[in-house]
Amino acid sequence: MIVVALVTGLLVGLLILVLVLRGSTAHASAASDDAVAAAVSAALAERVATAEVLERDREATMMRAAEMVDQKLDARLRQGTEQMTANIKMGTEKFAAGTTAVEKQTAEMAAEMRRMQKMMSELQEKTAGQHGAVV
Repeated sequence: MIVVALVTGLLVGLLILVLVLRGSTAHASAASDDAVAAAVSAALAERVATAEVLERDREATMMRAAEMVDQKLDARLRQGTEQMTANIKMGTEKFAAGTTAVEKQTAEMAAEMRRMQKMMSELQEKTAGQHGAVV
């Protein structure tokens, strides 16, 4: 579309040049002046139209670029969120495994303490029995 506009502008410019040259070789008449004025007006109108087409094309390109940036940003955010979720899950699993290990060690220590209390009670009873037998 831009190429068509540019080619049309070049053709109109060439027409203006031919009309100006023709008018300079022959005595300028009102008709040739009107033709030149019309050609100049057409060239200016074509330039305005080309500028409008270029502006619309630039705006469309900017919109496409903005959409691509938005899509890439969304993809990065999704990727970051997924990675963060995976890290939180892994941390939670490690914490749960550590908590389970601590609970197991605590239970083992409590069992050992009960066993030692029982041994102390038996030793005290034995000592008291021996002390009573001696006296």
